[in-house]
Amino acid sequence: MTRVLHVSTHDLTGGAAIAANRLHKALTAQGVASRMAVRRRRSEDETVLQIRMAPLARVAPRRLWTKLARRMGGEQAAIDRAITSGHAYFSTPWAPGHDLRAAAAGADIVNLHWVTGFLDYRSFFGTLAHGQPLVWTLHDMAPMTGGCHYALSCDRFTGSCGACPLLEGGREADLSRRIHDSKREALARLAPETTRIVAPSRWLAAEARRSSLLSRFDVEVIPNGLDIDGFAPRDRAQARKMLGLPQDDLILLFGAHGLSDPRKGMDLLHAALAGVDRSARPVTLATMGGGKGPGGGSIALGHVEDVRRMSLAYSAADLLVLPTRAEAFGQVLSEAMSCGIPCVSFRVGGVPDVVRHGQTGLLAEPEDVTSLRQAIETLLHDDALRHRMGRASREVAVSDYADTRIAARYGAIYRTLTDASCVLRGAAAGSL
Repeated sequence: MTRVLHVSTHDLTGGAAIAANRLHKALTAQGVASRMAVRRRRSEDETVLQIRMAPLARVAPRRLWTKLARRMGGEQAAIDRAITSGHAYFSTPWAPGHDLRAAAAGADIVNLHWVTGFLDYRSFFGTLAHGQPLVWTLHDMAPMTGGCHYALSCDRFTGSCGACPLLEGGREADLSRRIHDSKREALARLAPETTRIVAPSRWLAAEARRSSLLSRFDVEVIPNGLDIDGFAPRDRAQARKMLGLPQDDLILLFGAHGLSDPRKGMDLLHAALAGVDRSARPVTLATMGGGKGPGGGSIALGHVEDVRRMSLAYSAADLLVLPTRAEAFGQVLSEAMSCGIPCVSFRVGGVPDVVRHGQTGLLAEPEDVTSLRQAIETLLHDDALRHRMGRASREVAVSDYADTRIAARYGAIYRTLTDASCVLRGAAAGSL
């Protein structure tokens, strides 16, 4: 039986962790010996292992983090500004304190996911055996850049980074160059024959192929999966009653892990809704997620984690709107589609893979409030079009995003890499 270890910073917090956890559970249901290794565990699943900090890190954390701070030079303030400025997230490949060697040693396949703040590139890749089968499921651009998680209009990740526009210094030998060099050195230990990059969208796969860090590995596109029986259409009137939503209004739903995350574009949604025609029928915005977003006048459903309640929230809506500025996939879009709800979003990143313009929803031009408003009004004012797209959305979700189908595709990759590893190790043994 193939033993798979999924490495993820979290098991349930954030879209990347949820996607990793869903894959883990789907593989387990198919008889795969799957486990997760995480920094912070929220579930009570015994197959999810929380990796404790090494004794040295617990005894002397100040010394370790001082060493890390020296690596980062005086650019922490610039990083903080980049993160809080609006649409960026910046991280380093250094995470002292968590030792994954024991967990990885017992795995036939190591499947990395979103590992920021958990996996230390140098120590982890430095201890992997040559030819160890490894899959890296991308959830953003962090593994291929000098620190940013979305490069936006910058393409310096195709070289060696440096002069990072987020760091504002303009120096070639800045922190982003040092991070890029550190990642390159660590990833050089991986054998292309036994390493596979998986991207949830064609856009992210294309970025990986043109990056200098990941371009030597094969890249495959596999979307994030979900439980299509859990995320299924529910009775709309009953769903609205249970959630306390108005029965007769047109309801738009906006969902994000953090409503205040500028990348998700709730400010753009409020600007678009300000000019929406409400003369024929009242329009209500409902939000699903943690925190508070910009603007007001919406009904907050809070942070919803239970799949049944999430499916009720989607089913209660007439339309899901995600005005994201950058997106690797768009999990709320696929979840809404599985519940039979059409979507409106921007034509950015991996979104066009999920929202098929004119079939399962409409795509507006990036960050164009007028274009977004027109797309919203087109669907709100055409019941027949909305219902037709809702039916098509469910069909696409069932055919493309069912977790059983996604797990089977990963299983095929695991077998291919395991076979390649046997050949590689056999050849190495024969040359001795």
